[in-house]
Amino acid sequence: MSVAGRVTAACRRYPRARSATIALAALAVAGCSGAPARVTGPRINASRAASAAVKFCDRNGDAAVTQQEAASSPGLAAAFRGIDTDANGSLSAAEIEARIASWAASGKGITVQPFYVLLDGKPLAGGKVELVPEPYLAKWIGTAESMISDAGMCSPSVAADSLPKGIPAGLNFGFYSVRITHPKATVPPRYNAATTLGMEVCPDYDFFNPMGLRLESQ
Repeated sequence: MSVAGRVTAACRRYPRARSATIALAALAVAGCSGAPARVTGPRINASRAASAAVKFCDRNGDAAVTQQEAASSPGLAAAFRGIDTDANGSLSAAEIEARIASWAASGKGITVQPFYVLLDGKPLAGGKVELVPEPYLAKWIGTAESMISDAGMCSPSVAADSLPKGIPAGLNFGFYSVRITHPKATVPPRYNAATTLGMEVCPDYDFFNPMGLRLESQ
């Protein structure tokens, strides 16, 4: 199916998630038509960022990051298995560097990564989602935000003045901590102030089959 056809199918499948779908369509046009020119993203120094990630997480001084140590960086923890290419249960600076370098190698600069947010099995309509870059990436990429639709869908985006001309919404590839709040519903601190939620925004995300975050109020 063509990109346009897939976008149309997504519209039918998620009729209330229009803001995310509009962004998908815009990015599809920008990335596939050749006009406008390819959108470039921030030039993250993969080596420096990877070294900083290890320094940030490493607690025992062995210059590697175990799954337990990665918990201090929820975004990195969320991507742990994909980064641990030798499957030895820890991440080296080289493995993290390779993952970060792959974002630029994709040739994409701005993307969208829509997903669902449920609380106790129901859409957390009216809630707010913030994707906060992990500290070792914060000098290159910014926070992305989104409100949650009635259907429970969100599609975080950086501020409009941080986007290239002609791109209505999007965010950068990276490791992010996820913070979710709601003006009325009780959302436990483990999902916001003391969040354990993390996400990698990555080139191979299947935004036509979006992931879901299933929260529990207790």
